[in-house]
Amino acid sequence: MPAPKARDLTELALAFALSFAAVYLVNTPAYHYVSWALVVYLGLLVGIPVVSSVARGVNPLYDYGLKGTTSLRPAYFLAVLLLPLVLIPLLWNYSYSFTVAFAVVVAPFCEELFFRGYMAGRLASMGVVSASVISALAFGAFHLGAQQFQNPTAIVVLVLLGLVYGPVYLLTKSVYVTAAAHSAWNLFAYLILASPSTPLSYFSYVALGVIMGADIFLVLVEIASAQQLASAPPE
Repeated sequence: MPAPKARDLTELALAFALSFAAVYLVNTPAYHYVSWALVVYLGLLVGIPVVSSVARGVNPLYDYGLKGTTSLRPAYFLAVLLLPLVLIPLLWNYSYSFTVAFAVVVAPFCEELFFRGYMAGRLASMGVVSASVISALAFGAFHLGAQQFQNPTAIVVLVLLGLVYGPVYLLTKSVYVTAAAHSAWNLFAYLILASPSTPLSYFSYVALGVIMGADIFLVLVEIASAQQLASAPPE
């Protein structure tokens, strides 16, 4: 596989710079609204990879493993990604539920599409290690901007997670897989750091715990399937 061309690297650098600037702006107090965040995530983290694929004459659904890649049906991944939207408003107060839903549903898919599908995927010719490290560092830097440089320690955890998500994506070739893992981690973090205090608290831990388990199960199935396929002798 040929190494990335200079124009590809330039495209990735510009795409990241634009996304970083936008997420930094949207997290300043004057513009800190969920609606603005949705514009950034859907317009840039999803829009840029889609436009890039179309410009290269590639179907985005196949380019990022959203169709025809996973051994399990995509509907299973969509179910575990979207099901929390039904439960979250029942477990957290109205205003905070938007934050949780964004972190558990919107952010994992959009960020994995951009940092793993688009960035690591375009850098794959550099090797799994290089592509994973670069995309993980960009992933961490993006969140550093989102947090207004206020919590650099937490970024280390995100970079480490990126170092896990990168190889998983490059093995399975599907954003669904890393998005499910990402969603499970974010859900776990919110249950620990901002556990709901409603009459449905016990139900919340059980129901969301089941969803987390389903996320992890789907991820492990896809990893095992991809490893088996990779190790199979050529026909």
